[in-house]
Amino acid sequence: MTCDGAAWTEIVQQSHTCRALLDKLLASDLPDRVKARVAEDGQTFTYAERTLDYYDACIRGFQAAQAKRLEEARSQYSRAKEIARLLAEDKVSTSLSSAHANAANAFEATLATGALKHLARLLDEPMSRKP
Repeated sequence: MTCDGAAWTEIVQQSHTCRALLDKLLASDLPDRVKARVAEDGQTFTYAERTLDYYDACIRGFQAAQAKRLEEARSQYSRAKEIARLLAEDKVSTSLSSAHANAANAFEATLATGALKHLARLLDEPMSRKP
C-alpha cells in the first residue's frame, strides 16, 4: 500500500516552518493593522502548533520507551509535560472552535490527555494531577 499523504515528521516540520514564517512576518515593517491581524492569526496557530508538538513528544516518548531508550523517553516525557502545561493554560483557543468548544482548555481538546499518564506509567514517573 502506498501513502500519498505527508509523513508525520513532515507535518511537524512544516508547522515549525509556518511558525518561522509568522515570526519573520511579525518582525518585518508592516502597517500596525496588518501586524495586528498576523499576530491574531499567530495566536490561533499556536494552539495547533502546540497540539502537534504535544502529539509528537508523546509519540517519540512511546517509541523510545518501547525501544528501551529510557533517557530519550524521559526527555520526551518532560517535553510533553511542558507542552501539556502550556495547552492547559490556554482556555481561549477552544472557545473559538465549534468542535472543541466544550473542552475546558486546549490540553483537554487534544483528546490525548491519557497519553501523558500512560507514558508516565511506562517510565515509572510520578504523575501530578496537573500536566
